[in-house]
Amino acid sequence: MALAPAVRYRTPVTAFIDLHGASGAVYRFRQAPLGPLPAAAGNFVYVAARAQAGRIVCCGTTTNLATSAKAWADAAKQEGGVHLYVRLNVASRARAIEHDDLVAAL
Repeated sequence: MALAPAVRYRTPVTAFIDLHGASGAVYRFRQAPLGPLPAAAGNFVYVAARAQAGRIVCCGTTTNLATSAKAWADAAKQEGGVHLYVRLNVASRARAIEHDDLVAAL
């Protein structure tokens, strides 16, 4: 998991957000459902809950989204609340490429 500097994006916090990578590629993330997260691999971002336009506070990748719940809770305490958005992505190479592209843009 890599912490990204606080960056604003232009879309209000919704069920889906589109983030642009440094390459120009657009990655669609969906807001994580309430309750347990899926035990699937993917990319995720934490978006500050207080900001009207949203603010990315963390960008990461994991082999099991369910295990990222503790880090999400920690980020929520530190930021005063965050929304979790996920992008299911089973292929480890694709996860890494997308993550690197997003971090370069953020």
